[in-house]
Amino acid sequence: MHPNTLRRYADEGKIKSIKNPAGQRLYDVESYVNGSSERATIICYCRVSSSKQRDDLDRQ
Repeated sequence: MHPNTLRRYADEGKIKSIKNPAGQRLYDVESYVNGSSERATIICYCRVSSSKQRDDLDRQ
């Protein structure tokens, strides 16, 4: 994850962080690496170039 994305998520309240006296953000990485008790949502987006390939989606 890009550092800018991490900072934005912290600003939006999506992840928890604290700032030390030097202004650096500190994150509890282990809580995110090990996962949380919340169930994740899996999203899949598929597309084909033409309507002729529509049946290809069923086979993938």
